[in-house]
Amino acid sequence: MAVSVSYAFQWTLVASFDEGDLANVFLSLRGRGACVMSLGSVLQTALTGMSAASAMVEVASNNIANWQTEGFEAQRVNLATQPPATVSAGGSNSVQVGTGVRIVGLQADSSKADLGQNLVDLTLASTQFRANANVFQTADSLLDELVYLGRRDG
Repeated sequence: MAVSVSYAFQWTLVASFDEGDLANVFLSLRGRGACVMSLGSVLQTALTGMSAASAMVEVASNNIANWQTEGFEAQRVNLATQPPATVSAGGSNSVQVGTGVRIVGLQADSSKADLGQNLVDLTLASTQFRANANVFQTADSLLDELVYLGRRDG
């Protein structure tokens, strides 16, 4: 199964089966070398994004709920990227692949809470959460196709 993406690149799904069970699923980026990343790694990266977005939704919701409370200080979620993983790209070549984000803390904002900014933050965090959730839906569809590939009449 191959789906064309962009100019000279092509995503290819490669799977190996062990006694009827799906053992490994890899996404390979073909073009400038081959980058192989396990589906588990892709899902783990998406999970870190979902966790970060969930925390951002929670903080933005709290800011909105309390924006008129006397003495309330709005908060912001501080994120940091996790160290990248180095993956072999064939031969002596290697590439670094992102591994997601992590929450490093909350930062109090002593200025008056801005309702408009908090609504933008909430919308952005919600969109980020849904985008990462789509990775899981896509993975589910891919695995479903692979599992039932040999069972279809054709």
